[in-house]
Amino acid sequence: MRSRIIAAILFLVFATVSFAQSQPASEVGHAGKREEVSHAQAATATKADSAKPPSATELSPDQKAGIIEIISEARENGEMVAKRLQSNAKRFDEVVLADTIDPVLEKRCVDGITAAIYDSAQFRLQAAVQVVHQLTAEQRRYLKAEMAKPDSERGILEAVPKVFHLNLEDKD
Repeated sequence: MRSRIIAAILFLVFATVSFAQSQPASEVGHAGKREEVSHAQAATATKADSAKPPSATELSPDQKAGIIEIISEARENGEMVAKRLQSNAKRFDEVVLADTIDPVLEKRCVDGITAAIYDSAQFRLQAAVQVVHQLTAEQRRYLKAEMAKPDSERGILEAVPKVFHLNLEDKD
C-alpha cells in the first residue's frame, strides 16, 4: 500500500513538473531560485552559442557532455529524493497508525514528505532549464517540434536524450 502511495505521489510530482516546464521561468519557483536560474542561463548561453553543430539534430561534443552530466545528476538527485520520500512516508505511517497519534510528529512527517516533493520538483525544473540553455535556438525549435508529436516524451529531460540520440550511459 505504501509503495502505491509513493508511486502516486512521484507520478503527480513528475506530471506537475512536466506541465510546469512549459511555463516561463519567471513564473516558476521563488525569487532566489529565479536568480540562480539566471546565473545558470548566463553561464550556459555562451556555451550554446560558441559551439554550433552542423545541423539542428546534432549536438557538439561539449553540448553532449554537458547535457549528459546534467541529466545524470538530475537522476541521482531524483533517486536520493525518492529514498527520502519513502523514508518519510514509512515514518508517517508509523506515526498515524500508532495507538496515540502525536500531532507534532505527524506534522514533522507531513513537512518531510512535502519538502521531498518540493525538492524533487525543483531538481527537475533546474535540470530542464540547464539542459535547454545548452541548446541553440535552432535546436530548441527542433526539440519543441519533436515534443509536439503525439508519441513523443512529454518532459524535456526524457525527450532530449531520445531526440538528440544521447546515450546516458556514456557519462564520463
